[in-house]
Amino acid sequence: RCTPISKKGDLVHAKSRRSAFSAIVISAIALTFAALSSSCVSKTKQSAGVSSKVSSDLTLVSAQERSQRLSHVSYELEVDLLSAASQELEAQYSGKQTISFKLSRVDRDLRIDFFEGSVSSINVNGQTVANTAKQTYFITIPAAALRLGQNTIEISYAQKFSRTGQGLHRFRDPVDGNVYLYTQFETYEANRFMPCFDQPDLRSTLTMKVLAPAEWTVVTATREKSHAPGGQPNSRLWSFATTPTLPTYLFSLHAGPYASFSDNSTSVPLRLFVRQSMKTLVRPKDWFTFSKQGIRFYETFFAQK
Repeated sequence: RCTPISKKGDLVHAKSRRSAFSAIVISAIALTFAALSSSCVSKTKQSAGVSSKVSSDLTLVSAQERSQRLSHVSYELEVDLLSAASQELEAQYSGKQTISFKLSRVDRDLRIDFFEGSVSSINVNGQTVANTAKQTYFITIPAAALRLGQNTIEISYAQKFSRTGQGLHRFRDPVDGNVYLYTQFETYEANRFMPCFDQPDLRSTLTMKVLAPAEWTVVTATREKSHAPGGQPNSRLWSFATTPTLPTYLFSLHAGPYASFSDNSTSVPLRLFVRQSMKTLVRPKDWFTFSKQGIRFYETFFAQK
């Protein structure tokens, strides 16, 4: 409800309030303009290379440039997961990796994506490269170490188990305390697991060996070729077939003391893995029935088995 101003004193107070309100509005506008100006200056400095902040992103320009130079990429990886059962919150796993690829140009450095983590050695075409090549979110291979055609890079590294669902995530079941690992690499998270050229148009193959606790099952994008006692107590070494040529986000690794169920009655062998604490709650028959119905549908639809 509005009350008319009828007295002179009321009119003076109303004018004062309007003046104060105007001053506040003007101050707010000035502060907003100053903030925007500061932001523009900051962005200008960053674009000019003045800012020292390093981004974890891979830009479109960098990805396109790298794709034009690289081809025939393959990875061989040996990863040690024995530390996964540790109670240490910041536990790490280690990997030894060989990256092979062909280069059409060697006129500039080459970026290998690797989010955080640490590197203990880098060898490029038989030459040792200083570990300072590892920066926060990638490894920079100097152009002088590269050559036209076939290149081979060997990297030994360590990385923390993830607790955010990205990269190689570690989960401790609150029911029985068992530890399980799983990967999530979409869309740009494979480099949280291993050094790689993490962009979908640079398709590659992965051949993996995994050292895990003896009672664990290890699952990857391909079936295991073999598993046998590892070289350390209470360990088992799993070897896997080479993957088809895939984008890096389709690589996978899952490990833990899973309960498993299988069904080989169709052209596609099926396996179902579930945490031990959940196995009595799962009805494998339902999972396999619906999966087989889907497989038969697509085999008929595409006329291909």
